[in-house]
Amino acid sequence: MTDIPSLKIAGVLKNFPEPMFITDRDGFILFQNVAAVKTTGYTESEMLGLPIFRLISEEHKELLKEELERIITQGSSSSLRVNLTVKDGTKLHVNFTLSLITTDGDEDGAGGACLFFIKSFSPPTLSTTDESSIHFLIATLNVLKEGVVITDLTGKISFANPMAESMFAYATDQLAGLNLKVLFPPIDKKDISGEIIEKTLSGQWEGELVATKKDDNKIKVRLATIIIRDSHNNPSLIICVIQDISKEIELQRKLVHINKELSALYAVSTTLSESIEISELLNVSLFKVLEVMEMDKGIIRIVEEETGDLLLKAHVGVSIEYLRQHERMPKEGSISGRVAKTGVPYLADRNIESDPERDVALIREGLHQTIIIPLRSKDKTLGTMSVGGYNPRTSTFQDIKLLTSIGNLFGVAIENALIFEKADMLSKEKAIKIVELTLLSDLSHALMTTIELDKLLYIVLTTVTMGESFGFNRAALFLVDEDENSIVGRMGVGPINKEDAGRIWAELEKKQYKLQELVKNGFEEHGSPDSIQNRAIQRIKIPLSDVDDVLVKSITENRPIIVRNVKTNPHVSKKMTTLLMGDEEFACVPIVVTDKPLGVLLVDNVFNRKPIVEEDTNLLWAFANQAGLAIQNSLLYTNLSKINLELRKAQAKLLQQAKLVGLGEMATEIAHEIRNPLVSVGGFARKLSKHAGDNKKLKQYSDIIVEEVNKLEHTLLNVLLLQHEIPPNFEEVDLNGIISDTLNLVKADLAPRGIELVINLENSLPKIEADSAQLRQVFLNLTYNAIQAMEEGGRLGVTTSIEEASLEEANTKIYIKTVVEDTGVGVPEKLIEEIFKPFFTTKSTGTGLGLAITHKIITNNGGKIEILNKPEGGASFIVEIPVKQESGD
Repeated sequence: MTDIPSLKIAGVLKNFPEPMFITDRDGFILFQNVAAVKTTGYTESEMLGLPIFRLISEEHKELLKEELERIITQGSSSSLRVNLTVKDGTKLHVNFTLSLITTDGDEDGAGGACLFFIKSFSPPTLSTTDESSIHFLIATLNVLKEGVVITDLTGKISFANPMAESMFAYATDQLAGLNLKVLFPPIDKKDISGEIIEKTLSGQWEGELVATKKDDNKIKVRLATIIIRDSHNNPSLIICVIQDISKEIELQRKLVHINKELSALYAVSTTLSESIEISELLNVSLFKVLEVMEMDKGIIRIVEEETGDLLLKAHVGVSIEYLRQHERMPKEGSISGRVAKTGVPYLADRNIESDPERDVALIREGLHQTIIIPLRSKDKTLGTMSVGGYNPRTSTFQDIKLLTSIGNLFGVAIENALIFEKADMLSKEKAIKIVELTLLSDLSHALMTTIELDKLLYIVLTTVTMGESFGFNRAALFLVDEDENSIVGRMGVGPINKEDAGRIWAELEKKQYKLQELVKNGFEEHGSPDSIQNRAIQRIKIPLSDVDDVLVKSITENRPIIVRNVKTNPHVSKKMTTLLMGDEEFACVPIVVTDKPLGVLLVDNVFNRKPIVEEDTNLLWAFANQAGLAIQNSLLYTNLSKINLELRKAQAKLLQQAKLVGLGEMATEIAHEIRNPLVSVGGFARKLSKHAGDNKKLKQYSDIIVEEVNKLEHTLLNVLLLQHEIPPNFEEVDLNGIISDTLNLVKADLAPRGIELVINLENSLPKIEADSAQLRQVFLNLTYNAIQAMEEGGRLGVTTSIEEASLEEANTKIYIKTVVEDTGVGVPEKLIEEIFKPFFTTKSTGTGLGLAITHKIITNNGGKIEILNKPEGGASFIVEIPVKQESGD
């Protein structure tokens, strides 16, 4: 414990009017003055040797112990507000001012003591007439570690202790006589010293201010004032206790900066660890860096391995013009390239007007400063980061140091992301290869199941739109028609609208159909030429001479093409735009086998709007080439089948012509051998009928002979008609009128047989060139043929319409189609090919010549006739007669 007699200051403080304690470095009381005894109620002997902490309330004891330890070890002083408990239990709210006292022979402070000066909330009073007290006070103030200045009420300085003189760089006694304004000069015409005096007169005042030293340097101080009153309790003097807190503030600033750096590093590292996807990682992290650095714009560039150039990968707040001009930064001749090459950060100042390197463009965007740092990992530069702000500020070494640390974090994260990206890419490539092989395998197996072209095309389109393979929303096939020198729409697969798409995809996801199952379930409905998709697609025909059309370009240039902005693309026809139903994007790939173009495969994602990328089209192209082999084989087979069918038709026609020739010869023989006797028999029978008189039997027999003779004569006439070519007498005729006249002749025979007549003739049919008499015979034959097929009644229907394509030839011009249908027994499928041959009939009566003659008349008039059995029963005769086209159409 420190020796009290050695503390000379104790005698000076004994009669000081404010309570004071002196303790050793551990807080044990060495001395208390008279005012302290009066305040606490404890005698000097009662407190001597006890810790001062006994007087302090529990909530403040630890705080006071920490402050005492800091004062002893650091040699500074401080103020602390605590609750002090006196002997009678009363609690006083007081301010402790703690100052280090160095004892004799202990200049290093190892055995120092501490002065506790109590400043209560009520301003202390001191009589200025008590000269001895003033001297005691001055002696005390001279040893304090705080600067103390005493002024009158006008601010004139009457006393400054050595600490104050040293603090403000004045020599001894140089402050005396000066005004407080020299220490606290006006700021922006604001009288600082006047405010200090004014606030002190209203009560004691404490705060932080900027003071001015003798050399005009500024320091930050903490100021506390106390009023000294005279014997009449009037304000007399002002004591200003001043503590230089510049070092404390600098320390706080450094701590704040360090905390900011740590927070920034933590925030960025946390952000970098949240994602492994490099694009997301860079953009989110760059935004976080700018937020921490209080900057507005930023760019991250990554070094391209092949060229060494810097590619822009992330940006915040940068104009589109800058991005367009500087998307790629060369490794030579640019600041970013130099930073990447040397690994040395760069600070660009706005005042630099001439700079040959391109990153100066960032400064021209309105930034006051731009800092560029390298992004490094394991001594390897992976890219650069440029940041800058609009607001003027001074970038310090600490900013660059912080950004460099952040850059190292970025470098490690980028390297990890690149490694992951490469691994992911390899994984995806492997997955794609597996999908490709699986697709080609499935396709090969599926294509081997049929040689039929339409089914092959449906298999191809179904594969393209399967979710587990390509997953395109829709697909369509266009084939090259060599005869027409055009690309013609053939088949399409896909939903009709968005609701249909949702329903189909949900069903596919639920049932997980395989390719074979999808083809089996959907071909009959969607592979038909009459399906909605196919009818729309088959209206598309693009001449191969139209070299600007995108489908033609794909074929002629033998490359996939992705089309963006369909509506404004000049290479997309209006018909194709309509077919795409407002889609903005599609892709087409050529189908070419051994340098021979077969067609084009078109795909789009009109419903889910998934972007089509180059990888999709490359895989689709390989797939299309594989499918092209099967399509070529099917086309060859189809052509062979067509040629074979034509040969069989020609053979049948020759056989029929041979039969007709034989029939003609026979008809001529019959004419010579039968006709004359038949005329005689008929003539005599008619005479017998006239002279029969009342002999009814004779008349009946005669009439039967006459009727049978007439039948034989009609048969003979038909045989002669088949033998001899009777050229049509072509004229413009109204087909609806001919049909109406014919039906009027048979109407009387319908009701007794229980047959309903249904007529549906299209209005405004164009006129045709034909033989009207022969056409009447045709429709009379067809009508009676239908009536005879409905022995138990039924419905006879006659319909006319105008069409643009015939049953057999897709390029036939406009023709009139007439359908005569009944609800009778129909014709057995195996006999349909025989129905138009002479003497063939399925009835118990008749010669079998009516339909043969009908077929010949229709053919001579340039038309076609065909018979089809109806699913619900009965047969339909379809007659097609072409409409004469004007020249030049």
